[in-house]
Amino acid sequence: MSDHRIQFPGLQGRVYLNYGGQGPLSETTLRAIADGYRQVELLGSYSHAGNAWVQQELHAAKQTLGEQLGVSPATLTLAENTTVGCNIALWGIDWRPGDRLLLSAWEHPGIVAIAQVLQRRFGIAIDVLPLRPDAPPAEILADLAAQCRDTTRALALSHVAWNTGDVLPLAEMAAFCRSRGIRTVVDGAQSAGVLPLDLAALGADAYAFTGHKWWLGPQGTGVLYLRQPLQPTYVGWRGLDGGHLAEGQPQVAWHQDGSVFEVATSAYPLLAAWRSAIAEVNTWDTPYARYQRLCALAENLRQRLAQIPGVTPIKQQPLATGLVCFTVAGHNPSAVARHLETAQQICIRAIPDPLCLRASVHYLTTEADLAALVKAIAALVEKTPVPPALVPGNQAST
Repeated sequence: MSDHRIQFPGLQGRVYLNYGGQGPLSETTLRAIADGYRQVELLGSYSHAGNAWVQQELHAAKQTLGEQLGVSPATLTLAENTTVGCNIALWGIDWRPGDRLLLSAWEHPGIVAIAQVLQRRFGIAIDVLPLRPDAPPAEILADLAAQCRDTTRALALSHVAWNTGDVLPLAEMAAFCRSRGIRTVVDGAQSAGVLPLDLAALGADAYAFTGHKWWLGPQGTGVLYLRQPLQPTYVGWRGLDGGHLAEGQPQVAWHQDGSVFEVATSAYPLLAAWRSAIAEVNTWDTPYARYQRLCALAENLRQRLAQIPGVTPIKQQPLATGLVCFTVAGHNPSAVARHLETAQQICIRAIPDPLCLRASVHYLTTEADLAALVKAIAALVEKTPVPPALVPGNQAST
């Protein structure tokens, strides 16, 4: 493990547990970014040779991602992040006044904002799918059936909840929605690079994620998978397959694959760097073995935190992802996160709803990282004694 970690400047001299926000970049990936931009300049920016290199990188990126996700490269749209992908998928639906969008109760504010703008623009209604930590799949599916109506057109949900770490039963939810003619639009920001994914088997209509989190790629990389085509929304020349004049009017021809949703110029060298990051990660172990290690580390941390008086994990059951969410009685999560970073170089983050701390445990995480966080949280509790009612085993007085 030390051989892998030494390649990451961001892991040196700190305890890094915020992979769910931003994955650190390895020296190999950093060199790939610089090499990509240098190659563009050597070929000639916007030259025929440079443009040929761009097309090669676009194709190679989709080929690599298709292999990782179990889908055809033709179903993939390259996007800059998860939110852009979700925008494409949600705006591509032919909304009519009175249609309904079902939104899970745990969606990221970026997705909630899309829903609210759609509501204002098209006069649709928004319903909320209630969720609770550790809910069994049967309960989630029953709530889904109860919330769906005849006019429900789409369900927007996260495969892994960003604020609790719960893994939703996506395959079953997508199958139910298909039976009702409801599209499923999935935020995969906290699942891609963590869960071994077969998007074709999951059956979601749209699945968007970013490269800069668990897959340790650069910011500005992401992808959208579409099971079936949608109408183009905001568009540009990259989505076109030529144009001409017909009867005095300009006409365009659209690409017939995922590139129809790609708008215009992007930071193409980042795609080569993302492929480099994926290739590097794949040399460490199989996706399933990496996932097993990540879950074991996260569960170890959850159990150790739960033994500290006044510290309460959000989830009480064994973890199936690397997100360990917890509260510390008497302490504001944002203040704790700032203190840990500035005083001890321990990087975790605060989550607003539920108000808690979130440690993101990765394959690269070590036992020493976990021990440092547990020691720091225990020290905070010791400095601020926990009221007796909050100590495990004591009952609140009436």
